[in-house]
Amino acid sequence: LAPCYTSAAGCGAVWLAHQYGVLGVIGSSPVTPISEVLMKNIENYLPNLKKAHQSDKILDDISIYRDEYGIPHIKAKNSYDAFFGQGFATAQDRLWHMEYDRKRAYGKLAELVGVSGLVNDEFMGKLNLISNVKDDFAQLDKSTKEMYVAYSDGVNAYLNSKDTLPVEFDLTNLTIDLWHPWDSLAVFKVRHIMMGVFEGKIWRSSLLKEFQIDKLVNLFRGYEKNNLV
Repeated sequence: LAPCYTSAAGCGAVWLAHQYGVLGVIGSSPVTPISEVLMKNIENYLPNLKKAHQSDKILDDISIYRDEYGIPHIKAKNSYDAFFGQGFATAQDRLWHMEYDRKRAYGKLAELVGVSGLVNDEFMGKLNLISNVKDDFAQLDKSTKEMYVAYSDGVNAYLNSKDTLPVEFDLTNLTIDLWHPWDSLAVFKVRHIMMGVFEGKIWRSSLLKEFQIDKLVNLFRGYEKNNLV
């Protein structure tokens, strides 16, 4: 028998509210009427946190325990299994958000939210993050690559488990593709670009080309010495 990873739940209504308090932005995509979705028991959209699973990927048993706040605690005997468990647990909790950010990064947000995503897609398409993150992944050292591979293997193990998808996928009549190791890099980059005030960093970088840093430090307080970007 292949090693198994188990999940024990201790969350209940707190986890339910955390996961599905926001159904996501639907925009003008073809959607299932929300009344039809809500006719189903909302708990049908929650992952089975007590079910034992098997995988031919992991090296030993993994335990995923959730505390009273629904926070997962992963116990593993090696680093691969630990990151595998993290990917599995993250997919249980945040699959819609993961897919939303992945689509956003690759300029495909309109597939989820309709025409309201086209502005994002035009901008991100010019950045071509898919090629960028694949190149980045190729440059990582062996141990870091193994970490990302283990995480993506865990995400895909959840997808292949045939457990339920979050309610947003039902509302938008969409499915999800397998997760690639470089997709995690894309999510990091799109959050950095869209939420990391990149415009200010570009501006400070341009100032450094025109002025000496000792002339600028008094204008931008709070940064590490000799580092305004």
